[in-house]
Amino acid sequence: MHSKYELATRETLIEKLEKLEAVNYGNLYNLCRANYYLKECLQILRQNNWRGDLQDQIIEQLEGEG
Repeated sequence: MHSKYELATRETLIEKLEKLEAVNYGNLYNLCRANYYLKECLQILRQNNWRGDLQDQIIEQLEGEG
């Protein structure tokens, strides 16, 4: 069961990723890394094809940590 905080965090993460509000590598990487939902984060990144090479770099690093 997720706490309200975790659900809010998850919804915020997904919303930011879907709207691509994280405008640079550091912000997007930290959003994903600081979150419990690495797999979902990676899935959203792949679906949105966020900025090509930069997206691949983020996915690579996150998968290394996951």
